[in-house]
Amino acid sequence: MWRGEVSKVVELTGEYKGWLSGYGSGGGPDFWDVPSGSTFYSYIEKLYNAGAVQYRVEDNGAGNGGHYFVGWFATRAEIAMYLHELIYAAP
Repeated sequence: MWRGEVSKVVELTGEYKGWLSGYGSGGGPDFWDVPSGSTFYSYIEKLYNAGAVQYRVEDNGAGNGGHYFVGWFATRAEIAMYLHELIYAAP
């Protein structure tokens, strides 16, 4: 799955379970490659505001602060991190 698609699935799961109550998708855009007109904007911003997603760092360690890379494939580790942060970090 693409990172954008994963953010949608995780965000909808969090909404269903009530883990994201009190968080909105406002205050952005926080990622340069996710404009407010993007299909996944509201999902990514809400997860970001809840602390479940962070900026993506390239494999070589060079940070591209402000990039989410919506069109990249999500790794199992990233999906696990999103869920862990959503379940345990969000109040």
